[in-house]
Amino acid sequence: MGIVSQEAIKQFQALMDQVDEPLKRTFQAAAIWFHIMDIVFIISSLAISWQFNCPTNA
Repeated sequence: MGIVSQEAIKQFQALMDQVDEPLKRTFQAAAIWFHIMDIVFIISSLAISWQFNCPTNA
């Protein structure tokens, strides 16, 4: 196995840093989206439950 130069390591680290921040934002956005979907599911479940248990429908 060969020896890698310090310059190559620095260039690779710079590329990784460029990719790192957009990936973090993407995963944060996905996490927020899943939380929103959880809230929508809960609200819709409550609405369906209320619809079937509403006294005016009895």
